[in-house]
Amino acid sequence: MFTPAALGAILAALHSAVSAPAVYRKTSPLTGRLGEQVLSRQVTILDDSRAEAGRAGSPFDDEGLPAFAMPIVEEGVLKNFIADLRFAARLDIRPGRGRRAGYSTAPFPAAGNWEMAGGRLPLDELLAQAEGGLLVDSLLGMHGSNLANGDFSANVGLGFAIVSCGELQYRAKDAALAGHFYELLRAQLAHLSSDRRQRY
Repeated sequence: MFTPAALGAILAALHSAVSAPAVYRKTSPLTGRLGEQVLSRQVTILDDSRAEAGRAGSPFDDEGLPAFAMPIVEEGVLKNFIADLRFAARLDIRPGRGRRAGYSTAPFPAAGNWEMAGGRLPLDELLAQAEGGLLVDSLLGMHGSNLANGDFSANVGLGFAIVSCGELQYRAKDAALAGHFYELLRAQLAHLSSDRRQRY
């Protein structure tokens, strides 16, 4: 099981894959796949650049376009890429995600606040079903992963053994995880928690 903090590290694979420059250069595994089922139907992810959505929000992007909420994946279907004006014109997609590193830099595409829709089961029930498993709260060494194609490999920075009735009994040490992002959130995804705030 992954907490939001640990899952956020793995979602870096999707961040890079939906970036318009990667799509334009055909280095993204999602190039040409708009409208296709790429993740489990349980997965819906929204990119919201509005000021009220979180710290990465503002009334306008850095190219002056009004902020708005945009689905990235809706029930597993790829809906949009992250683009500024330049790459939106090249790919014939919607702009509105232009950012600048400073007043003297050219704009580049960047995501806003990502929100993942919850599932159907409460966290306590998921923990009870995961007896004998591991609750992962942080990953170390993700920089060594090949996130461009979805592969990840990392040490577990903070993880807890899940024992009977979903109780977290002790901290796991010397553990590592490896896998493929698209398989993890497609065929291997059992459930998403209905709880929207991290408790551990």
